Amino acid sequence: MKTLTFLGATFVASTAVADITTLDAVAVTATRQAERVDQTLANVSVITREQIEKMQARDLAEVISHVAGVEVVRSGGAGQITSIFTRGTESDHTLVLVDGVKINPGTLGSANLSVIHPDIIEKIEVVKGPRSALYGSEAIGGVIHIFTRQSGPAFSGAVTMGTDSLQEVSVNGYTTLEQGTQVSWGAVKTETGGFPTYRDADHDSGHDNLSFHLGARHTFNETDVNLSVQSRRGNTEYSAQDYSNFPDVALKPVDQDFTQHLISVSAENEVSERWVTRLQAGYFFDELIQNQSPDFVETERFQLDWENDFELDAHLLTAGVSLQEENIQSLSFGSGFDESITTKAIFLQDSIAFGAHSLLFAGRYTDHENFGTKATWEASYGYTFNEHLNVFASAATAFRAPSAPDLYGYGGNPDLKAEDARNIELGIKYRIGSDQAVTATAFHNDIDNLVEFVEVEPFVYQGRNVARARTQGVELTHEATWGAVSWQTSVALQSAKNRDTGARLLRRAQRSLTSRIYHDLGRLGYGFEFIAQSDKRDFGADIAGYGIVNATLRYQLAPAWVVEGKVLNLFDNDYEQVAGYNTQGFGGLVSIVYRPN
Repeated sequence: MKTLTFLGATFVASTAVADITTLDAVAVTATRQAERVDQTLANVSVITREQIEKMQARDLAEVISHVAGVEVVRSGGAGQITSIFTRGTESDHTLVLVDGVKINPGTLGSANLSVIHPDIIEKIEVVKGPRSALYGSEAIGGVIHIFTRQSGPAFSGAVTMGTDSLQEVSVNGYTTLEQGTQVSWGAVKTETGGFPTYRDADHDSGHDNLSFHLGARHTFNETDVNLSVQSRRGNTEYSAQDYSNFPDVALKPVDQDFTQHLISVSAENEVSERWVTRLQAGYFFDELIQNQSPDFVETERFQLDWENDFELDAHLLTAGVSLQEENIQSLSFGSGFDESITTKAIFLQDSIAFGAHSLLFAGRYTDHENFGTKATWEASYGYTFNEHLNVFASAATAFRAPSAPDLYGYGGNPDLKAEDARNIELGIKYRIGSDQAVTATAFHNDIDNLVEFVEVEPFVYQGRNVARARTQGVELTHEATWGAVSWQTSVALQSAKNRDTGARLLRRAQRSLTSRIYHDLGRLGYGFEFIAQSDKRDFGADIAGYGIVNATLRYQLAPAWVVEGKVLNLFDNDYEQVAGYNTQGFGGLVSIVYRPN
């Protein structure tokens, strides 16, 4: 039943020709149930392993930058701070899961996607719009769910060299043991000299990252057990203000060490023909240590989720409980904290199908140790006109719990309330014949109680729930496959403003466009990427719009050997994503890949 459906869905999503329509893919994140994307009452994008390989992306942030409505903003090069603005919401309003485990740190709020290497990823599901009814805090703009590799050849590997002294080695393996246990493993070592983070810096900021992952699956007496273990360690150089010769202020090179560990263990059992139960335990550790000072931030989180699915004629009920224990420590400029936070929740969802109609009702009640309780809900309706056309409408609420720095850091306020959101959206999914598909979604999201630091006394600032925002817009995606040519284009038109002042929110473009085209000629394949954004506001400056072109090339030397290359910023356009910070100029990388069929 659900177990077989989920495993079958994963197989289909992993092995289908990736650049045929996303509507054919199967996703589980939107409703915690496996369903085809064209039947989901939400805007869902699925990025498969094959697509990731064709992109030749350097990190996860680069992969998801092609999703309509997901804006990636980098403060420099590899390993530097990377913000994700989903549908114009704040950078800490996107929940990020890896194999079901939350990786948003309790210190910064936004997940560090720049340290997750694409080579460990099987597929990515991006659900846009509120999902707090099922997942709780942070899921205001949407959810990004990364599934790590659990399939592939017995052994594969790659060696990559490129611009900015990039050197990288990756290996992956997959095997089935005698007892039926399926084991996957891999490691990636990346080093790069980088480029100056700031435009007026005179030193490069390098980055190195060593990542490991291990996955295993086994069935014990009809109970499916899954294990995922990941570890990432490395160092990132950057620039900081040097006040030693004040009033002359200069930039000096500094660096920090980072560590991430993740463990996920889940067990799923089909109790009866109508009841499937699933238990998952997760552990996440995230640490940043500054090497020129005693400053650090650390998050250690344990989570436990118990989910039950019941089939009752036209209803598919999902009920579950969630427990999260989190310890957050920080030291910054001599001020720090060490706090533990417990979060408990129950959730219920009813998915109803009758004829051409679909209904979904979901609700979650969260008990947060600090700010109290919160109830969130979702109500969605869909109608299938025919095999080509589906429409849906949805209304939902969401929230973000105040982070530990909001509550206890510099200017912290233990009396902060949760940030609230109310969203409505309309969507159309239209399949044009067998080789094209169009998806269009319009959304309107009001956010209240945003935390903003205000001056409460002369030269004394404190976080208060005073800001309000409104994000609204339209997302359009067109996908087509014509013989050996695949083409995907995404457009986002949005307005993200402060509801009180009317000012545009910082670092968010009103218009974005990404387009990828790939031509597969058998042994030879090549493609182009075009990324464009309109102007933005930033602190004390306006950022001009820009457009860049990347190109990829693949040539199969032998049945298992491939040479790949990517040209970055083909026309060497000079642009900014954050005021005063550098971006990648003209460059490239080349890889020798061993990948048996």
